[in-house]
Amino acid sequence: MRAREDLGATSSWFLMIVALVAGALVVVPFALAGHEEANHDRDAIAQWEKARDLRAQARLQTAVRGASAYLAENATFAGFDPEQASLFDPSIRYTSGAPTASAVSIRGVTPTSLVLVTSTGSAYLCAAVTGGVVSFGRANAATADACTGGW
Repeated sequence: MRAREDLGATSSWFLMIVALVAGALVVVPFALAGHEEANHDRDAIAQWEKARDLRAQARLQTAVRGASAYLAENATFAGFDPEQASLFDPSIRYTSGAPTASAVSIRGVTPTSLVLVTSTGSAYLCAAVTGGVVSFGRANAATADACTGGW
């Protein structure tokens, strides 16, 4: 009788171990799938940020071409303001106020330099033109000298 009880206890332990292994085989793939989903979401957000960054860069490059055309026609940046900038490129909204994701702010205008700043929504990008040389940066720059570091 005792052998039968020992056998029953051993079978119970064996069944519990089998159940635990089977449960792990079912749960682990779901846990890994959730991890992959989280990685996919992170990648999608990174791609979205990169797209916003590229749109802001393109907007600034277009604004720099307009500012350079103004300089070529007038031999100075003096007088280059949102109204003048819009005459060179009406596709961009210009402002002298705070930069936004939909507008380029014109700042630090001197006869030989200026800085253009826009927002990606989560960061600032700038493009400065000084003596015909363009520099880029990731700053909410108020002057051309403050726009450094590249994109």
